[in-house]
Amino acid sequence: MTIFSNSGSLEAFNRPVYGLHGCYTLSEGARIPYFATLMPLDRVIGELKIAEDISASLETKWTLTELFQREVDRERVAKDIVKGFLKDPNKLKFWNALTVVLLPRTREGKMLDAFGLATSGPNIPYDGQDPTDSVWATAVQRSDAKVVNKGGLQYAWVNDQARLRWDADRVHAVAVDGQHRLAALKLFKGDSELTTTAKGTQIPVLILLLDTECGFESPKAIMGRPIRMIAREIFTDLNKNAKRVDKARELILDDWSLEARCCRSLITDETAIDSASAIPLSLIRWQDDSNKFDADHYINSLVNLEQITRIVLDIDYPKDPMDKDDVEQFIRSVSRAVGHEGELKRESDNKDLMIHYHQSHFDNEETIAPLSRLPSDYLDSAVKGFVTKHKPWLMKVLTGLAPYKRFIGLAKQLGVIDGDFAKYQAQTHKHRVILANERGKDWLADTITKPAQQLSKLKEGNWCFKVVFQKALIILAKEICVDWRDDNALGDVDHLIAMLDHLDRYGALQTNARARGAEGEGMWVFIALNPQSQSIRAANTTVDRMHSMLKLWYFCYIIHTRRMWPELTERSDAELVSFFSTKGSSTEWPASSDAVDTLFGAFSGKYFFGQDPDELSQKKKHERQRERLALLLSIARPSAG
Repeated sequence: MTIFSNSGSLEAFNRPVYGLHGCYTLSEGARIPYFATLMPLDRVIGELKIAEDISASLETKWTLTELFQREVDRERVAKDIVKGFLKDPNKLKFWNALTVVLLPRTREGKMLDAFGLATSGPNIPYDGQDPTDSVWATAVQRSDAKVVNKGGLQYAWVNDQARLRWDADRVHAVAVDGQHRLAALKLFKGDSELTTTAKGTQIPVLILLLDTECGFESPKAIMGRPIRMIAREIFTDLNKNAKRVDKARELILDDWSLEARCCRSLITDETAIDSASAIPLSLIRWQDDSNKFDADHYINSLVNLEQITRIVLDIDYPKDPMDKDDVEQFIRSVSRAVGHEGELKRESDNKDLMIHYHQSHFDNEETIAPLSRLPSDYLDSAVKGFVTKHKPWLMKVLTGLAPYKRFIGLAKQLGVIDGDFAKYQAQTHKHRVILANERGKDWLADTITKPAQQLSKLKEGNWCFKVVFQKALIILAKEICVDWRDDNALGDVDHLIAMLDHLDRYGALQTNARARGAEGEGMWVFIALNPQSQSIRAANTTVDRMHSMLKLWYFCYIIHTRRMWPELTERSDAELVSFFSTKGSSTEWPASSDAVDTLFGAFSGKYFFGQDPDELSQKKKHERQRERLALLLSIARPSAG
């Protein structure tokens, strides 16, 4: 219900809501004031909003975490909550309180970071004939009540009694916990009138008042953040232990997982932002828990980046958090992954994690407290260690290869990273429909559909946009940049990128690539493609085989480009196969013989030999395997391009 103030202003304040004033003060320097009230069902439906009720706008930028909070699972609302619960006559209907945040905005719909400066508000009382509100007029006149008027918000309180109004044109009252329940109530009502029985329902509502004049205080770490970002922190805490969310949402909201935080460090915080040090969020598939990114406008997916992060960190989490040996192995692995010189120290007192464990979790040869994951006060140091040790070479691999450069270049040209395309993709499904209808079919085709199709076409048949290939590539990159970094002869990430760009020029990074001069199957058949269907084998064995092929190509490439091994440079490709297949070669060329064995294992069976393998001698089979691998190794010669 909208009530115009007696002062004659055009501000459309709602009718006052009465309740209790409270405050959470569970830690120093932090105060979250709240207003607890009971709202009739019709007012809840009419005056409270879910995030997607916020006006559709291409101007407001959203962070990754905010984007996920704004999306409502409409199928779950309609089927599970409305049909399966609210409309079931045999179920008792009861919910926990809704938690709401008041978000300031302009009359035009643009979200604001704060409520701004104090202004005059509507009269108290709003109606002199209302006995409840007349009491508040007396309290204000006596100066007993504290009153805040600013940016469409009017809040008054005396001790624990409180009164609240807001201007619906300048303030959105948005549910940060219970938005699916609120969406269900709105759908349940629909366009019809509530029954008399339903109208008697009162919904408990907690409204957070994130403004300093209402008593809000924040720690230094989040001081000055926009209200909607502070609401995100609260949303995360409220939902962390609720119904299990999908993998992508978990990665976005989990601030306690090292892998999730390291993964997020690889991408920009917001959409519609380009960056030289992070992958633009606009090019990341973050909306669902699929790890694929071989279609549409994505250069990668959030779930795949997390899987890559796990490969890089390779942390050995304890199977038994009370077992000393298990925990110490975990500490050594995480310290090796993100620590400095094998030690992970927290910033507050420079204490090493292993020392912390022995002092706080282990005493007199007995475990006194479990340790299953990285303690919270070591997380920041660990993430910084990841950013220092791994992010630079990872970014080169994930964005610096020629196919990725072409993709990013076209995305920039088409405005996909920071133009209307990116802003449109950041909207909820409902808002995308609204914007598409407002702007018309031509705008949708030219701005959204065609750019996505162009980018998707650019990726067609390219291994760099396949999950199995990228995993194999990251494993090799980690070996070069981490495991072998002290062996200067084996090169660095720039040598790896140069080799891959050479393969790209040759055409070897296409799924249908063929070795020049070769007959029959393509070069990736048996390694990553099924010989009959030519479909991709999406399995760990495929990753192993692709990694082995990339490793041998890399070894051959640096042999021919660095020219530090004249005795190898002059050898034929078949001779190099024989050399790499010996166990002795693995001393200087790590696990080269294992790579040859893995590929020989792929080159087997009747489809490879063209006949029953039992009809061939071991020598003949070995010759054919060596010929096939030698043909593939020839591609790594610089002259091959």
